[in-house]
Amino acid sequence: MKRHLFTRSLGLLGLVAMLAISAAASTSSAMPPDDRWPQPDERPGHRPGHPGRPGYPDRPERYVLDLFGQEFNSQQGEDTVPLKRLLMSKYGQIGLQHKQLARVVVFAKSKFGRGQMQLLVGDSISYPQTIYGNPQDYHHQGGYYRYVFDNPGGYSHGVWQLKMQGNIRIDRIAVVVRDLYR
Repeated sequence: MKRHLFTRSLGLLGLVAMLAISAAASTSSAMPPDDRWPQPDERPGHRPGHPGRPGYPDRPERYVLDLFGQEFNSQQGEDTVPLKRLLMSKYGQIGLQHKQLARVVVFAKSKFGRGQMQLLVGDSISYPQTIYGNPQDYHHQGGYYRYVFDNPGGYSHGVWQLKMQGNIRIDRIAVVVRDLYR
């Protein structure tokens, strides 16, 4: 009611001016022009051509190898899992020569709780980790333990292998890599 009285007192010229002001206000709040939005390479922390979230341009890449409880028996000597070969067979050419191995996360269990596993990268080998487990859970689907192997040498040339001793089942392996030249 007050607005109607106010517009009546202003007359026709005042009504047109008020409508023009309200129309201008409604169009300016809808969407700003494109030049007001920051472009993708203007975001803080963003490096063009590099993957990762803004602020985390050096975020490592993670490749998961599902082995679905594959059993490795090494009664005499050692058994190995060739990580580079498995990565290339699953993911194709991902440019491993330009990547540095950061760590390997293995979900595994052993039959008697005495299995041993090591990460071999080139000429460097990690300390052995004991793989836990028991005979009751060995043939069941769950019951896997998580083991983290950091890159023992700091460089990534040569083979990437897991060396094992004992009866061991592996559910999955996560290989974490970074770009070599960052």
